Parts: sequence; structure tokens; C-alpha cells
Amino acid sequence: MRRGTEALITLPLPSGMPGGLLAAAQAVEHYEISRYGTLRTWAEELGHTDAASLLQETLDEEEATDQALVAPLPCSFPFLGPSPSVS
Repeated sequence: MRRGTEALITLPLPSGMPGGLLAAAQAVEHYEISRYGTLRTWAEELGHTDAASLLQETLDEEEATDQALVAPLPCSFPFLGPSPSVS
């Protein structure tokens, strides 16, 4: 099991980035997307429309980064696919 995991982590993907590095980068993006989405919603609920707008811009940027990470991947890597949008 360990050898298989190590092979997957170091497997170079079509983007040239090792699979483990790509998965870690995508995990960071998903964390940020969830936080900015939550903060944006709270700002909307509290009537802070200017803050909500700025948070939405940041959320859009994070989602674009997430999409850019997986865009070059073939469909044979569905476990690294794009995250669902929270917009």
C-alpha cells in the first residue's frame, strides 16, 4: 500500500507537476474556497454588501486557480477533478 501511495504521489501528470503536489495545491484551494464562500455568505446575511462583493471577487479568483490546476488533466484523473462551485 505504501509503495503504491508513494508512486501515485510522485507520478508526473501531463501538466508536469507531481500528482501529490497537485493534490496538495488543490486541497489548499478547496480550503480557501470554503472559507471565502462562508465569509461572503455571512457578509451578505449581515448586510455588508461591499465586503460581500470583495469576498466574491476573491472567491472567483480562488475558483479560477482551482480550475487552472486541473485544466490540463485528462479525464483519467477524475479524483483530481475540479471542485463544485460555491458561487
